[in-house]
Amino acid sequence: MNMKTNITILAASLLFCACNSDNEGQQEDLVPITLTATMIVNCPLATRTTSTDLQSSQFASGQTFSAYFTSSSVVPQSTVFTADGSGSATPANQPYFKLSGTTTDVRAYYPSTVTESTTSFVVEADQTTDASYRNSDLMYASATIPKVYPTSTGELAFAHKMAKVRVQTVNNGSSVKTITLKSVKR
Repeated sequence: MNMKTNITILAASLLFCACNSDNEGQQEDLVPITLTATMIVNCPLATRTTSTDLQSSQFASGQTFSAYFTSSSVVPQSTVFTADGSGSATPANQPYFKLSGTTTDVRAYYPSTVTESTTSFVVEADQTTDASYRNSDLMYASATIPKVYPTSTGELAFAHKMAKVRVQTVNNGSSVKTITLKSVKR
């Protein structure tokens, strides 16, 4: 072979190996993960909020929750999602399945200030406003998400995990020795 033939073969092979503009800079075989968020409603309980159906079926627009993916084949393994008010959520950092991943479990916490390492949670004493109620409304959800092309979707059903009962007695001349709460469901 002469030098001109070698250069032609080299140029042709580079042409076939070049990136096209459609996927330039993208990592192939990454599958984005999307999450939807709804609420589990066990029973319609009265609350002390200004809105009786506050967070009864979905998060209000702008509310955030944290999501943690257990599989090492998901990057990043945690991110904060922002609800859009209609059941969908947008991640701060888009999670993806890597090529090797097939499934992942996800754990999610609301509000987003709660993390995997949180060991205590404080509720606001006055929950008569929507904002103070939301700040005190601890919720948890989990799901298993399979890797599906072109996008994997996980459906999170959040459940309210906290109730605080505070009883204040008024001393009217007698001492209270026992208080019994009736019709309390676990």
